[in-house]
Amino acid sequence: MPTPIDSSLRTGWVVIATEGQSVDGREISAKWITDMADTYDPTFYCAQLWPDHEKWGENLGYVQALKADKVDGKHTLFAILCPTRDLIYQNQRGQYKFCSIEPLDNFTGQGKTYLFAVGVTDIPASTGTTMLKFSAKHPSPAVGQSQALDLSGFSFPEDEQGAPDRVSLLHKMFNFLGGHGAPTPPRPSDAPTRPQPEDSTDMNEEQMNKLAGMFTALGTQIETFGAKVDALTTDKKPDAADPAPAPVVDPVPATATTEQFSAFEQTLKGLGEQITSLNDKIEKFSVEAPNQRPDGLGGSDTNPTVC
Repeated sequence: MPTPIDSSLRTGWVVIATEGQSVDGREISAKWITDMADTYDPTFYCAQLWPDHEKWGENLGYVQALKADKVDGKHTLFAILCPTRDLIYQNQRGQYKFCSIEPLDNFTGQGKTYLFAVGVTDIPASTGTTMLKFSAKHPSPAVGQSQALDLSGFSFPEDEQGAPDRVSLLHKMFNFLGGHGAPTPPRPSDAPTRPQPEDSTDMNEEQMNKLAGMFTALGTQIETFGAKVDALTTDKKPDAADPAPAPVVDPVPATATTEQFSAFEQTLKGLGEQITSLNDKIEKFSVEAPNQRPDGLGGSDTNPTVC
């Protein structure tokens, strides 16, 4: 299953082609470069990123924008790429480090060259004293001097790297109570558990379970007290089959019932305060820490040095 493309994951301007001779002897003309930069529109036809130009599998992203400029007197094609997480992962492992273009002449009969696709490859070659990075695996795509594709600066949000999920404490507590006190089984995870700072005000798993146990005991007490109140307030009706008068029951002093109700009212008040306090802690626990999600890799509009 392909990984989704996160719109916040994008490169800066990177070189994907340079005017000059390609690896198979063809010439990448300045007109090709300017045509592709002028005509490219991802809403009209979006150029995809393909591993080694193979299009039978999953793509690895797409080209968001193109522009042309001159570097060292040569027309150079720059692109902003939107990679998938698969491409970022492979690139950080040292794979798919280079780009190669697939220009298409007279695209849709317009008489201009259009960027049809971009291949990402891990087979660079070098000539002369500068690194001319291109794909040597497939001779058909026109490949020029391209800048090494470095996605090492990308990182993912914490919850996508296998860190423990921040499940709602309130949700876990009610699951606990619904299971009649059975502890919530831990979620399996390959990631190490992060230690809790000693001065942290966040609730950990042990504290949550302890609090849930207190609520369970309090609920049991309330149910027991409710049964006693029902027994005290329910009128005894005589049995129709038995004409004998109902036995006389000594009335319970009003002060006892009043005291019990007062205690019950105080218990409910305390319960409400505990729930309010718990909700405050849940809200604090749920808030993401500052800078929790890293900024996407940005790029300046300065011209990179082609090596």
